[in-house]
Amino acid sequence: MTPPPNDGERRLRLEKSCPIPTTHTRLRHAHEQWHRTLAAYPDPDDFCFALNAAIETFRSVTNVLQKEKRAIPGFKDWYEGDDGWRSRMMADPRLKWLNDARVEIFHRGDLATHSTARVRITASWNGALDGVPGVSSRIPRGDRGELRPR
Repeated sequence: MTPPPNDGERRLRLEKSCPIPTTHTRLRHAHEQWHRTLAAYPDPDDFCFALNAAIETFRSVTNVLQKEKRAIPGFKDWYEGDDGWRSRMMADPRLKWLNDARVEIFHRGDLATHSTARVRITASWNGALDGVPGVSSRIPRGDRGELRPR
């Protein structure tokens, strides 16, 4: 008796049966890269690395789709027509940001980081507050003076 296919085998069979298998695979890669980016969020360097890779992967989905256009009847009107998906994507502010971010990464370097951690003391034993420190996300993790329970 043949064992049931695992998820990888099932996914591969589905992608091979898809009329645009390379696009299907690239879209799956983009989805997986998004989750890797989310998991990397606590570490600024890992997050930047994962985000750059995710943005490049997202952008490549439409490139691969255009290479497989012969498999989609009416592709030109559906994708490139006046009300086609290309126009819709260009009008979407999130996708415009994504494309602008890809241009920044590809042609100029990494995206600038702007995250900071803010710590506010709302009460103290003597009622005095000396200031509110800010911590840049670009400071190495060990140098941030992270709070730990006693």
